[in-house]
Amino acid sequence: MLNIKEIKEKNISLSVKEDTSKIVAVIDGKIDMPNPDSIITPFLSSLDKEILNSVFKKVYFDTTKLEFINSSGIKSLLHLVMNIIKRPENSQYEIIILYDQNIIAQKTRFDSIAFLAPNIVKFKEV
Repeated sequence: MLNIKEIKEKNISLSVKEDTSKIVAVIDGKIDMPNPDSIITPFLSSLDKEILNSVFKKVYFDTTKLEFINSSGIKSLLHLVMNIIKRPENSQYEIIILYDQNIIAQKTRFDSIAFLAPNIVKFKEV
């Protein structure tokens, strides 16, 4: 069982769902504040540490209820991906971003991260 606290602050909700087959990090709301690092980075750091200490080699990011994410929010996710890239291959894991095709901004905002790390970041339409 992963030990990651749910975060509900301002317009953002960050949580983790886990079962025997997968981990899903759920990002809901609007990430539109100028500096969301103080909220997002601790959550992502905890998630990263827990995944590294688990058997999972893949994490799903459910963004289907994410209405908006600004460039500062993308930067927080990019920092996580950069840390994964720097590790030896046996310590890396895959990130699958689940998105709603009806919310155009979802996939397009994450494209830069996938471009940087195409072997790590993938998309799945829900």
